[in-house]
Amino acid sequence: MTTTFDEAYRRVEPVFGLEPDPVLARLVLNQQLHGRALDLGAGDGRNSLFLAAQGFTVEAVDLSRAAVEKLKQLAGRRKLPIHADVCDLCEAGKITGAYDIIVADTVLCHLPARETARLAQEISTSLQPGGWLYVAAFSDDDPRESEFAPLIETYFTVETLCTLFSDLRHERCDQVHVVDNRHGCRHRHVLVRLIAQKEGR
Repeated sequence: MTTTFDEAYRRVEPVFGLEPDPVLARLVLNQQLHGRALDLGAGDGRNSLFLAAQGFTVEAVDLSRAAVEKLKQLAGRRKLPIHADVCDLCEAGKITGAYDIIVADTVLCHLPARETARLAQEISTSLQPGGWLYVAAFSDDDPRESEFAPLIETYFTVETLCTLFSDLRHERCDQVHVVDNRHGCRHRHVLVRLIAQKEGR
């Protein structure tokens, strides 16, 4: 069982593979998005690498120093414009700037519940008018089969996730069942996914 993310990210291969989240990829391609991107809890970079390859200037943050170092190596080999840094999202004021897209792919789950509302507000404030948000979080119904289940602090319902970002226009917010073969033993997840846009452009 994995006890820390640093331990996991020291593995030779990317922990979650190199393919981007398919829902995020469709959003970017269908909406022909570009500009400045922020990837929260980027890990070793599957979504950051995709966004940079699509022409985004990407800022990627993660609590794990091992993940950030691996992402820097991958971005360097591909000559992609990614600035990666270690960041504790439990600390207020870590998100600043104006982004065209912010990605929070299974990162809110690793924060205490009391921190998620503050972080959600920082995320919404940091979006450009017209900017997009993609969030994936583990549902209350998740079977907790993953090797990383002990590291999850907060689970969500569709209602609680939507409420966190009630100041944005919701394009989609739903619950989905997925099977994950990327790390550890084959296991199931139940996710809540939100695609939202900041109005004003």
